[in-house]
Amino acid sequence: MKTQKIRVRNLSESLLKSGVSVHVKPVPVLTGFIAAGAIIVIANSSLILTGLGLILAGVFGIAIFPDRILVTFLDDCLVLFNQPDRSMCMLVYYDEVVHWQYVYRKHYDQLVITLVDGSTEVQEMYSYSSVYQQLSDHLAGKQLKSIRIRKENA
Repeated sequence: MKTQKIRVRNLSESLLKSGVSVHVKPVPVLTGFIAAGAIIVIANSSLILTGLGLILAGVFGIAIFPDRILVTFLDDCLVLFNQPDRSMCMLVYYDEVVHWQYVYRKHYDQLVITLVDGSTEVQEMYSYSSVYQQLSDHLAGKQLKSIRIRKENA
């Protein structure tokens, strides 16, 4: 099997830049907060505090919250970065994937990928829409129905 766990430093920068990455920080949403806040401040003086609140939330999110890559989609494989050991990543080749499933949980979501050897890779995710298009393009017809887990044992 070609799928393997490797060190992040062994991946070339050019290879990673050629792929599509999914990040933890939702920069487009935060930028939208800033834009909406600016529009509210300019357009309606009675809602100036609301507009300033949106601007501050967006700036705070962009400037303070940490960002990291969860997954990068390449031409022949995907790279899962959210490993317990941050110096490691998992290369998963598309031709070795049996099926994938998106599991909605209370505090976070999971992308579950089952491989041809029967092993399963589980990756924390935070947005279905950020990965769905890429997985549909590269793993067409291999999606299981997404499930929603309402209660979790604490």
